[in-house]
Amino acid sequence: MQALTLSAELILILLVGLFAQKLHVIGPAFNKQVSAFVLNIALPCMIINSMNVPDAMNKLIQNAWILAISVAVLVLGFLVGLLMGKLLKKHIAERIIRFGATFTNFNFFGVVVVEKLGGEELLFY
Repeated sequence: MQALTLSAELILILLVGLFAQKLHVIGPAFNKQVSAFVLNIALPCMIINSMNVPDAMNKLIQNAWILAISVAVLVLGFLVGLLMGKLLKKHIAERIIRFGATFTNFNFFGVVVVEKLGGEELLFY
């Protein structure tokens, strides 16, 4: 039920944004401004806030394997991006492919969804 409520909220937010753009309430520069705000201010604040759990350092030490797996996934994504960039070099810039394979678009909605569905403890991990 909570996932359904969250989905409805996200769809409502998207529809409000769509109608605001169609009615010219927001301008073309708004997308860049929101992205800059999310990446430069909101996301770092959320990361710092997610570390604000009781006994955070001990949890990090006890679950160092999660960090190791995360680093391995990033390296694997980078290598896949490198390979795909070499194969598609004539069509798409290699660095764009490498970046897209390494980093997902999780930051805009993913962090919010994880916190809403799993709570602060899951967001910490």
